[in-house]
Amino acid sequence: PAAFGAMATGIAERVPFAATGTRATRLTRGDWNLFKVGRSFTTGSGTTPRSSEPRFFDGPYPWLNTGDLCDGLIRDPARSVSPAALQEYPALRVYPSGTLMVAMYGATIGRAGISVAPACVNQACCALIPLGPVDVTYAFYWFVAHRAEIVQLGSGGGQPNISQDLVRSLRIPAPDSVAEQRKIGRDCDARTEENASYRSRLSRRCALLAERRQALITAAVTGQIDVTTARVA
Repeated sequence: PAAFGAMATGIAERVPFAATGTRATRLTRGDWNLFKVGRSFTTGSGTTPRSSEPRFFDGPYPWLNTGDLCDGLIRDPARSVSPAALQEYPALRVYPSGTLMVAMYGATIGRAGISVAPACVNQACCALIPLGPVDVTYAFYWFVAHRAEIVQLGSGGGQPNISQDLVRSLRIPAPDSVAEQRKIGRDCDARTEENASYRSRLSRRCALLAERRQALITAAVTGQIDVTTARVA
């Protein structure tokens, strides 16, 4: 998100920036335009079949809920629905792979993800199918980078909701060139993978230190080392 924000405001390349007049993104690069989500994506949602009917579940169609959105690619959703569910519930439709999903309410409100396979969604997910002007990966990183601002635009007091209408009204700053948008998306992918690698190495080092600490404690307790001769550095 930080890297995306730097590129979107021109900070990374020292490009002049301009006010957007929108609350979700107040500043952007002066040489970019604003693209309304409702004109750049087809939006939709879904529903939840009756849980008392087992025949509606464990079918061939992945069924996403907001818990499956993890600000990344959606690979292994927990549940699926059957052809009977699609027949019984017209609100259930299969969205194509590469659809951008955004959580509209609940504990994960504002989280986003891109489906890697065709999938259905429940009523708490907003599905965005790209129409062309805005690359889906670029849009994904924009939603991730501006989650807090988007959630603040929601309604509902203690537990705000963001509706499809609100999502469609959002304006995404972007270069006119989709190729340039895709390059920014690839750069963000590379930085995300790099950060994940750093976190993985740090986690392994922490685990190793914890293991060595425990080994030292065990050695001291069992008398394998003489702690009375140890000196404080």
